[in-house]
Amino acid sequence: MERSQSGANPAEDALKTIVDMQYWNPSGISEDWLIIVNRLYMSRNKVLRKRNALIDETAKRLAWA
Repeated sequence: MERSQSGANPAEDALKTIVDMQYWNPSGISEDWLIIVNRLYMSRNKVLRKRNALIDETAKRLAWA
């Protein structure tokens, strides 16, 4: 699998970018999905599927699902 400059694989980088831009923005204002989509060069549906998968995995780890 290809590695990015940060050392993580590109899929992990995409998830980190989604979380950082939507939920951990220092200004306290989440980014619009269109901005995130453009940053990742992905469709809106693909980004939202990744976000949903991340939420599902988090719920499993917290034993909520």
